[in-house]
Amino acid sequence: YDGRLGTRTTLDAFVGEALGTDLVAFGELHGHPVGAEYQLRLVKALDAKGARPVALAMEFFEADHQEALDAYLAGEMDEETFKKETGRNSEYDATHAPLVEWAKANGAPVIAANAPRKLVRAYRKTDLDYDAWRASLSEEERTWLPTATSTIEDAYWARFAALKGAKMAKPFFRSQSLWDVA
Repeated sequence: YDGRLGTRTTLDAFVGEALGTDLVAFGELHGHPVGAEYQLRLVKALDAKGARPVALAMEFFEADHQEALDAYLAGEMDEETFKKETGRNSEYDATHAPLVEWAKANGAPVIAANAPRKLVRAYRKTDLDYDAWRASLSEEERTWLPTATSTIEDAYWARFAALKGAKMAKPFFRSQSLWDVA
């Protein structure tokens, strides 16, 4: 659908509009093979137009997986080792693997775009504000995180709090906000 008009569109029409942008963001339901198929079709169609290079930024991979991802794409690591080192499960084969394999076959970069889960979890469990907590990390860990994050109590917060419940909402919203920024 065309998000501005709320009307049906086609992949070709969408690709035509996307060619004039710097970034195409594709939301998904994790593990849903139909969404993954559309992502792959979109990437292939954008690449086929040849207007500019295509790169994938995937929040499905955490920033501390970048080294393993790069090694796999370069053919320096086999698939089994790659999947083990990056914690891929059975959903990966049906959803994100085709995108990664397309990138590997076509020399397209893949960016591990998510903040590392272990750091997001640690932030959720601390009472420190973000700047103080980030300063307490190693230099390498800080490279995997945004320089700033915030937790704005707006409509997004209200929906999140309703979903999680009052007790769980505050700490989990801190980590969700960090993921949203990263």
